Amino acid sequence: MMKTYKKADLHVHSYYSDGSDNPLDIARQAQGLLDVFALTDHDSIKGCRDILATNDRPAFIPGIEFSCSEDQGRCHILGYGYDIDNQSMIDLTDEIHMARVDKVVKTFEFLEGEFGLNFRSEDKNSIINSHSPNHSSIGWLMVREGIVSNQNEAFTKYIDFFHGKTSYITPEQAIKVILKAGGTPVLAHGVRGDGGSRLGYEETLDRVKRFKELGLMGVECYYSEFTEEEHQVMMRIASEEGLLITAGSDYHGTNKKIALGDTGVIELDSEVLKRFLEQVQVY
Repeated sequence: MMKTYKKADLHVHSYYSDGSDNPLDIARQAQGLLDVFALTDHDSIKGCRDILATNDRPAFIPGIEFSCSEDQGRCHILGYGYDIDNQSMIDLTDEIHMARVDKVVKTFEFLEGEFGLNFRSEDKNSIINSHSPNHSSIGWLMVREGIVSNQNEAFTKYIDFFHGKTSYITPEQAIKVILKAGGTPVLAHGVRGDGGSRLGYEETLDRVKRFKELGLMGVECYYSEFTEEEHQVMMRIASEEGLLITAGSDYHGTNKKIALGDTGVIELDSEVLKRFLEQVQVY
């Protein structure tokens, strides 16, 4: 008989992507708060290795969140319960990481050449050699150096003018590699698009149907920023399309005002996660 997990958070980020916390600190924080959780760093599986190596945690599901782009816009595909040693998964995440390193290096070169900005070598190398080199880190550096007063200004006045090669992959690539690694692909955010946008019902349903043809198996229906109406829309889509249901906070530590375990305004009914939890490998 399958164990019952009443408290779950299946969408969590560490400092291996854009969160602030060490994965092991997240695992310890989850102890006593959650019955099961997943680490879903952007395009990285390194934090999952750290958590699998410790026993100081509740039940755990290896996860990942791929940042994707298609003609219809950006989206995020979550992957759960994959083989952590799958070579295709390792190769793709390594490839994305190197693309991000290259993009950050060229962004610094652009900012220095185009705007005459000066950055210390140690500051540049700290970002380039970090777990997750990205434009946001450059923005925060510019704030600390007094070049701009806030992140938004860093992007609108400087960073947004850099048009380098994107590190995004397609939804098809993400779903394919998750399935190849024995995992379960799930659409993140649903009606919230890439997390920072809002989609209508028909647009969301169209996206879900197209991705289902590619192998999508689930949708995120409980989410920290969903309204009651948005939750109900995603539950309706999951039911109509026969998809698995997941729940996540999108916890980022101090980088976002979202608490670990916060899965939205609707109280999580653990019964609806049963099909998903029967599908994935729980450690």
